[in-house]
Amino acid sequence: MINTIIIDDEKDARLNTIYTINTYCANINIVDTAESVAEGIEKIKMHNPDLVLLDVDMPDGTGFDLLRKLMPVSFMVIFITAYSEYAIKAIKFNALDFLVKPLDPEDFLLAVSKVINNHNEKIRIQKLENLLTEINTPKKLRIALGTFESVYFVEPKQIIRIEANANYSIFFINNGKRIMVSKPLKEYVEMLENHGFFRSHQSHFINLQYLKEYKKQDGGYVVLTNSDIIPLSARKKEKLIKAYKNFT
Repeated sequence: MINTIIIDDEKDARLNTIYTINTYCANINIVDTAESVAEGIEKIKMHNPDLVLLDVDMPDGTGFDLLRKLMPVSFMVIFITAYSEYAIKAIKFNALDFLVKPLDPEDFLLAVSKVINNHNEKIRIQKLENLLTEINTPKKLRIALGTFESVYFVEPKQIIRIEANANYSIFFINNGKRIMVSKPLKEYVEMLENHGFFRSHQSHFINLQYLKEYKKQDGGYVVLTNSDIIPLSARKKEKLIKAYKNFT
């Protein structure tokens, strides 16, 4: 059984989470609930749970405040939020799991399965520490790239391009390193589209700061500063020019 604490200031949200767990998750045991940061810290110290379902915004602080006071944490975390767009982006950047209220049972089951099956204490603590650093200094965003053995934290400006490979994504870093992660390209497009990246092709997402030239022959392609040649869909030529102008 996975001993779990629900920390959420909204009573209806707590009841909804309890109902979802009791209905769909026989392997989760709710040991307690809390409705504030202070109470959440108290209950965590009391029960030493395996998993905490943690609200982001509460009257006496945030879920991030709670984690700062308990680091390094010994439990797995799934964040729950109703609206905080910046919080969601920060959580996504650090490859942590989150759910949006009201909970969808299918999404909930998937999130729980992911944190349990991918449980690696060192990587989990690294991701949480990086998230808390990012929340404190939002101008220094870094993205967590988790592999089977480790997790790499890179700034968007260090990523030359990302290439899709089935349900995997290959990151080409400006130090020559390649990092393959088990997430589809679509997830990173949503994260990085406002950070100077452009989807030149279904399988390619490039950082415009590394764009060197556009070639018209052979249907059109772009050349990056590291000499990589990337196809460019004909219908995206004008969009590329516009995106580059806005970027520069």
